[in-house]
Amino acid sequence: MKLDTDLQNTPDETPGEADKKPYETPTVTEHGTVADITQAAGAPPTDGIIGIIIGSLPSDRAIKQDFDTVDTREILGRLVAMPVSSWSYSFQDPSVRHIGPMAQDFSAAFGVGDSDRKIDMVDANGVSIAAIQALYGMVQERDAQIAAMRTELDEIKKRLVN
Repeated sequence: MKLDTDLQNTPDETPGEADKKPYETPTVTEHGTVADITQAAGAPPTDGIIGIIIGSLPSDRAIKQDFDTVDTREILGRLVAMPVSSWSYSFQDPSVRHIGPMAQDFSAAFGVGDSDRKIDMVDANGVSIAAIQALYGMVQERDAQIAAMRTELDEIKKRLVN
């Protein structure tokens, strides 16, 4: 897909061009423009709204560097210790509620991202996946322990019957 980056089109070159209005920053909600919400959310001007509402994040191994392993159980421990609360954004009606941690707590717990004023979704996703992996490992261990205890119990029952 090729994007047309030529903004110098004349009305003769593009049908309907003469009827177009100049670009204005759209109002996203009744609470203000994209710029208002971006500023209120603490995103740097260069991040714009992309830093707030981006739906997918580049995650290709080829664009990453400095790989290191993580201790999923340690991450789970930090996650469960982190305060989670219900709150409203100052630029929204107080009746609009959200649930989650504060960026400062997330930053202190995990030391990732480039700011303690926002939580990058790539990091939130990574922490969630690591915690899920830790929980899965714990469930697998418990299942193995339960299976061993059932086997032992069955052997004890057989000895008592005989």
